[in-house]
Amino acid sequence: MQQRFAHISTFLFKHSYFDDGLFKSLDISFGFESQNLMKNFGIIIKTFSGGFHLLSSNPELLKSIGDFESVKLNFHTNDSYYINYTELPKFNISKEILYFSNVNKSFTAENQDFRIHEDEYVGRNEIMTISNGKIKISEFDENLDYKIIDKYNNEIPKKLTNIKDEFIVSNLPEGIIKVVSETTVLESIYYNPNVVWRKPLGILEIFPKELIKNFENFDRIEYSINFKNRHTKWKYFLVGPVYQNYHKLSIINKLKEEVFISPEKFKISEHTEAWVFESKNALPLSQLSDDTFQLVDKNNDDEDIRTAKVIIKTLPIASPSQLYTDNSPPNSTFYSHIYIN
Repeated sequence: MQQRFAHISTFLFKHSYFDDGLFKSLDISFGFESQNLMKNFGIIIKTFSGGFHLLSSNPELLKSIGDFESVKLNFHTNDSYYINYTELPKFNISKEILYFSNVNKSFTAENQDFRIHEDEYVGRNEIMTISNGKIKISEFDENLDYKIIDKYNNEIPKKLTNIKDEFIVSNLPEGIIKVVSETTVLESIYYNPNVVWRKPLGILEIFPKELIKNFENFDRIEYSINFKNRHTKWKYFLVGPVYQNYHKLSIINKLKEEVFISPEKFKISEHTEAWVFESKNALPLSQLSDDTFQLVDKNNDDEDIRTAKVIIKTLPIASPSQLYTDNSPPNSTFYSHIYIN
């Protein structure tokens, strides 16, 4: 007899950079403990481009899973430019990780789904520092009494180092630990005891008991993780000598508005100059732009920009492969360079 599975929920990885709105370059993997839990309780993960369905052979059985038992999904991306087109404030790829769980969710009426992060898009609230034993407390105050607790809210024994704001913990299972002072949680840290670890972009921790509770209340639920595309200042470099012969070049959008600052000459090399146009505001990086830009030339300064001669009907859009920063404090400005010969 063929076994039947109930469709409990769907999880979507969304990204506003892509035309169809799905972050399809993500791959999912499971640890040994999660595989065992899925096998023992009849949980099936059926992946597709941009997400996965979670199925159960026996939804009633999920109620017997402990409150703290979970399935951990590691997700990686094979797109080396994801960090360029994704807005992740101050994200340190080597030292931090993205963390999500179906316990932290909020209903979005617009999409009729549950968003499993705090704000509209993934941000600093979902970014955690990684530790394999050493914990450094930011904004350390020697007058405070610091404790480190596990997911059960039990205090974890800690050792002091020679540095006053550092502690050492060990012999813990992989997962979240928290630094607290009295009743205030100061920081959440993702602990992994392995020194050698293929660090994923993020971890999605699914608690089946919470899942089945929502399933009974709402039927099948759609969860979403929403990434925002990065916005940059666009710079067009008109390199060819032909562009030096026009009277007054401008770049306009599809509404025939001048959205770029008047060009300035820039010396690319000893014998090469370019006209450089910089966008007045930061523009979104996207797979397919909602706006189009034209290079036009006015015969004189008084000519209406809407009647100017079109030199290039459709300028290429910015690519995430050409990302630069000026590193100016307090916040770096990111630029996208686009070269036109």
